[in-house]
Amino acid sequence: MHFKPFGQLILLSWACRIHPMVEDEYLTKEELRQLIKISRATLDLIMKRREVPYLKLGRRVLFKKADVDAWLESKRVK
Repeated sequence: MHFKPFGQLILLSWACRIHPMVEDEYLTKEELRQLIKISRATLDLIMKRREVPYLKLGRRVLFKKADVDAWLESKRVK
């Protein structure tokens, strides 16, 4: 297997998969959707509005957990 560094990610050259060492730092669309209990359409709208930062690797969309935490904290009503 051949690994290529890509910023903070390590990608397998033959597929768009995240290396297990950094997999715990990122969420997929489905994982984020289930975590914050929103519909696919709502998450797509949030992404379209660029409200939450995300990475796009080919067809795969990933959200860094620290970015999600910061985004959710910014939505807190005081």
